[in-house]
Amino acid sequence: MLKSRVFYSSALVLYFVLISCSASTGSRYENENNQNNISKHQSTNQKDTEQLNEDFDITPYKTKITIADKKTTNSVSDEIWFTYKPNSTETKKKTIVGSSDGFRVLVLITDNLDEANQVRSEIYFNNKSEEVYIDFEPPFYKVKMGDFDTERSANELRFKLNQQGYLEAKVIKDKINKFE
Repeated sequence: MLKSRVFYSSALVLYFVLISCSASTGSRYENENNQNNISKHQSTNQKDTEQLNEDFDITPYKTKITIADKKTTNSVSDEIWFTYKPNSTETKKKTIVGSSDGFRVLVLITDNLDEANQVRSEIYFNNKSEEVYIDFEPPFYKVKMGDFDTERSANELRFKLNQQGYLEAKVIKDKINKFE
């Protein structure tokens, strides 16, 4: 009989433990969350139905910006450019007698022939020099300028071209033309 009492009492304790552990916490908070969600939806629906009336006028706060027209001239003064002096008058009178190793200024590398011709004509008219070449090395066109024996004189031209906006210009070794 003692065994049966122990058995029944342990079964009863086990029953209460299982019942107390089986309560779900989700059901306890479920009602509070549902009420919060309903109130949030009601408040957003009220905001959607209301239209905001904006009566702010910004016109008194606008500032008038005036930009003066910039006058540009195509004449380039040689005195302001380092020590580079174009020798275009000398090359017009001379003829090419050969070639040798020297330096040129590489202005542009592109795969578009129209762009290369445009840059060549800009440089030609801005610098009054006939020593502007377009070399085709597949698949690129290279716009080069000058026939210089020394790297220093090529660097002077590169400096002038940088000041004119050709920031990619650099001095390279190349075959140059020799004039009579």
